[in-house]
Amino acid sequence: MTCVNVTSNNLGLMIELGLGETGVCRKAVECLLKIQGKDGSWSENEAIKQYNPPFWDLPNDLKTTVWLTASITNYLIQLGYENSSAVQKAAGFLLKNRDNEGKFAGFLHSTWISIGVFGQLKGNNSDILKRALKVIEQNIEKLKDGAGDLAWCLECFYIAGIPKENSVVKRCIEELLNLQREDGAWISGDGGEFTVSTTINVLGALKKCGVWQVSP
Repeated sequence: MTCVNVTSNNLGLMIELGLGETGVCRKAVECLLKIQGKDGSWSENEAIKQYNPPFWDLPNDLKTTVWLTASITNYLIQLGYENSSAVQKAAGFLLKNRDNEGKFAGFLHSTWISIGVFGQLKGNNSDILKRALKVIEQNIEKLKDGAGDLAWCLECFYIAGIPKENSVVKRCIEELLNLQREDGAWISGDGGEFTVSTTINVLGALKKCGVWQVSP
């Protein structure tokens, strides 16, 4: 049984660790390409219903399908598949599920992940990005509950090639810095057990944005 979300997450980890050329990574990509829908999307596996998945990973739910498709497409582009039919079909699916304001369907996550996708495909000055960034700016208050989402936003902005001088990027950095606790940590909106991993993710995002540097 293939859990699409877990496979996608593992792909992201392999990219982060510089394992994109390994056989394991290629097999993960092959697996995802085989299960891509005819419309270009990736939906979660029906079989995981028996494990009572969280609301954001429900099979046959458009909200889940859109963010998963954006996430997988983002990783495939980073691995050099930007000109593949799989990526082009997935990009088309995402654009079909975008409203007039530039928001991608479902969770706000879909919009900031899609910023990473179309920043790589269309450039950081495209109309798609401008509208999507405006959506994030208008909804930034919703991201203050946990540092993880703000860090995720910054990661996608970085991948899209949006400079840290951009007003939305600056706002996310500012909000993220304000969320740091006195002990130096950042907490996740999902609970205290994720404090360490969230802090690591935040530091990684800040490092990419040039806000924090590792001391020699």
